[in-house]
Amino acid sequence: MIRTALNRLRAYAVTLGLLALAVLAALAFGAALDRAATASRYEEGVESTRRNAEAAAVAQFNEGFADGRADGMGDDDRDGRVERGEQGWSAEVLRECAGAGRALRLCVTVASRPAYGWANPDGSRADNPDGRAMVRDLEERPGTPGFAAALRALDAEWRAHH
Repeated sequence: MIRTALNRLRAYAVTLGLLALAVLAALAFGAALDRAATASRYEEGVESTRRNAEAAAVAQFNEGFADGRADGMGDDDRDGRVERGEQGWSAEVLRECAGAGRALRLCVTVASRPAYGWANPDGSRADNPDGRAMVRDLEERPGTPGFAAALRALDAEWRAHH
């Protein structure tokens, strides 16, 4: 009788031990899942913060670049065009654009730009003189049919590199 009671007690102890082990395993598994979810949320937050910081840095660089470009060409209102009353609308520029007719605004915009250059993919360098020299060197003269097209080509090249 004592032996039977001891066997039952031993069976209960083993069952309780296995049950406690199963509960501990379930708690450990739940904690591991929670840690994984927390780590994932942390990594997503870090990645989101990194992307936001990169976007802010690019926006700040572009804004500073646009301001410097506008200052260089005398575009006071930073709309990409030099108009009457802005710093870039000068007598020297107007002399280059005399007779431009309907292309006057574009001529003044192109003529007021500073010299610029860029590096080609092969490592060679390409440099352009300031806008007045470029307008002066055009084969087309102000007032001729191809003058506006030549100005649009110069403007497109500037925009491609800025």
